[in-house]
Amino acid sequence: MSPVLVVPASALLRCNATAHHERSPTPRSCSRGDAARLGLRYERGPWAASGALFSTEIDDISAVLPSGGDRGAKTDLTSAGFDGTISWTGVQGFAAINYTYADVELDGEAIGSTAYYFGRPVGHIIALEGGWDVSPSWRLGGTGEIALKNDETEIELPSYQVVNLYAAYHRWQLEGLELRLDIHNVFDETYQSRSSDGVGLTNVIALNEPGRTFGLTARWRF
Repeated sequence: MSPVLVVPASALLRCNATAHHERSPTPRSCSRGDAARLGLRYERGPWAASGALFSTEIDDISAVLPSGGDRGAKTDLTSAGFDGTISWTGVQGFAAINYTYADVELDGEAIGSTAYYFGRPVGHIIALEGGWDVSPSWRLGGTGEIALKNDETEIELPSYQVVNLYAAYHRWQLEGLELRLDIHNVFDETYQSRSSDGVGLTNVIALNEPGRTFGLTARWRF
């Protein structure tokens, strides 16, 4: 099979301007946002690779929690980064690895821990996923997330690694029925997700994600 290079229309280059009227008891000007995303996808046999650069710029955002009571304070936000995926899809299984880097800045500086309502300083995130059909009825698989240490913020965000495993059973006598056993956070890691509120704040205790958790579900598609 010859290589295939695909550039989806939605990933070519998308620049749009949006206006958002900030809620305030007094009239305020509107913010203007420009977003762009440029990506490519390559496929050959069971292999696929994709990557995209993204950028968002928003000018004149009114302060939500202004310092010194300055309700007229404005700031400019820039969010930029990259996400890429390599995947393999076979007859009996699949595997994929994804890498994402996202950086958020206010007025040219890394977003502060007290400004998370503007955006999240995600940093570097690696995601893993895979599954294998050991028989026509059973599939074993798992996912993983690796967050690298982020020292670009005012308060350093520690790294963490999480592994989740599952076993799924499909009963062929009853089409559409799936029984699934999940083990989340297999190694009982104590961590705070990069998307959690309060991460990096000195005056807030952020909630940890659940420890090792077992789940048994039944799903019937019809």
